[in-house]
Amino acid sequence: MIGQGDYHRWLKQEAREQAPRLFAIAYEIGDREDGEIAAYGLAFDDHAETVDVDDGHHTRSEDAAHALALYERFAAPDNLKAHLLWLDQERTERAARTGPAPTNGDR
Repeated sequence: MIGQGDYHRWLKQEAREQAPRLFAIAYEIGDREDGEIAAYGLAFDDHAETVDVDDGHHTRSEDAAHALALYERFAAPDNLKAHLLWLDQERTERAARTGPAPTNGDR
């Protein structure tokens, strides 16, 4: 049987490998005169979810690009330009730093 410390390390590794990517959607005001963060989001393998900064409104989209398209529609009446900002590194880069997950024989 695996020890508690090894088990927690393995669980942490699993969580890192399966973690969604963090992104933000920002509005450009004017010609780069100012800007604001409109929403924060999590990009899962099969969908993306966002939470609006101002009112906490939640959205669910096919992916981060579709979430951006939604916020572009919200911004259109105010002539704002929406930007998708990735706030973390690729999952594969994280996995490379932490090493491979243990196999069943390692647990």
